[in-house]
Amino acid sequence: NIGYFYHFNYIASYAQHVWFYQPLCWTHVCHTEELPAVFDPNSTSIDVYPTQDEILQSQQIQYYWSNFAQTGNPSQGNGANKLNIMWTNYGSKTLANTLMINTVGTNG
Repeated sequence: NIGYFYHFNYIASYAQHVWFYQPLCWTHVCHTEELPAVFDPNSTSIDVYPTQDEILQSQQIQYYWSNFAQTGNPSQGNGANKLNIMWTNYGSKTLANTLMINTVGTNG
């Protein structure tokens, strides 16, 4: 069986606004924190304004998720040539095959 594993550990610039009721999420990544990046980082209707780097990160994540839905491989499909990093199969050998989403920019 082929699988892909990721670890989202990025605190967005707008975390305090989104998680106003949960101060722990201002300094720690909370469950579902990646969802704005997956679906729509520019949520101006709720006064969320991501940085340009966060928008780039979101585009990368959206390529991975849509490629996976289309081809079964997040690194193949539409936008694959725009990916900063290839997301490799998790397999059963090592955690080194985990996609770490820790920062924004050209490496993440």
